[in-house]
Amino acid sequence: MPVTPTKFAQDLTRAIPAEIFVARWYEDKGCKVDRAEGYFPDWDLKVKRHDTREFYVEVKHDLQAHITGNFYLERKCLEHSKADILVYCFGSPIKTLYFFDLPKTLVRLAPFPTDTKGGDQGEFGWLFSRRKFEQILKPQKFEV
Repeated sequence: MPVTPTKFAQDLTRAIPAEIFVARWYEDKGCKVDRAEGYFPDWDLKVKRHDTREFYVEVKHDLQAHITGNFYLERKCLEHSKADILVYCFGSPIKTLYFFDLPKTLVRLAPFPTDTKGGDQGEFGWLFSRRKFEQILKPQKFEV
C-alpha cells in the first residue's frame, strides 16, 4: 500500500508521543537528544551521553500490543533503519520500555518467519506473544 501524504501525517501524529516519551526518558538520564523531524526513515532520535559517542534510536509503539498480548515488529522498517538501538514502547499509556541492540536483534529474528501482515501499512513482520518476545529477543526492560 503506497504511503499518501495524508496517511503519512496520520502515522507521524501517532508516532510523535512515543518518540517524545523516549526522548524525555533519555534526557532524564542526562543525555542530549535530537529528534528527527518529519519523514526521516534512518532513525527517530540522536542521543549523546557525556561519556560515549552519539547513538541513534528507532522508536516503535504498537498501540494494540497491550490489548492483544502480541508484539509485532515490521521487517522492512527495522531492516531499513540505521539506528543502533530499538526502543519498543508497551502500553497505552506507555508503561514499559524494551531496549534492543538493533543489529543483534535482526540476527536473532532472522530464523523466524515474517508471514504476518500488520501495522498501519499491512507490511510483513514478526509477531510474538509477550513471553516469546522477551524470551527470544532478550531486551533490557524498564517499567516506567
